[in-house]
Amino acid sequence: MNSNQDISEKYRKYLLAVRLSGKVYYTVWGADLTSETQDKWLTDIDGHILLFVSPEVLYTEVLLMDDVFDKTQTQDWALAMAGSSDPYYIVDLDLLNSAKSCPDDLATHYINLGLLEDFAIQGDDQQLLSLFDNDIIGRFREVPP
Repeated sequence: MNSNQDISEKYRKYLLAVRLSGKVYYTVWGADLTSETQDKWLTDIDGHILLFVSPEVLYTEVLLMDDVFDKTQTQDWALAMAGSSDPYYIVDLDLLNSAKSCPDDLATHYINLGLLEDFAIQGDDQQLLSLFDNDIIGRFREVPP
């Protein structure tokens, strides 16, 4: 039996747990192998990130979707991941509102910024992309955790 990590690496799709407003939701993020391997979040037709209350609901919905990035690979990933609830990574958006600044939080911020930038690129959101051009964010990202 393959581990979650093996399955994720094979399909280049990753189960994310997203902590938002004290609750945890699930989505998929990964490489769109049909689009020059651009990293993408699971979004609806309007470009909004789709979040689900459990991994099983996510997998079921992905299998029913007609308009999902890298459809064959993403649906094969969902089938292979069925029954698994361990996220590859936790995106803690609540941490962005926190005043804490210990080294572990900084590493999390660094990864979260990369994931959020992928979303901005995916949607060609110029306003959000301009935030990543900010001098302070640029200096923070120059020194990896």
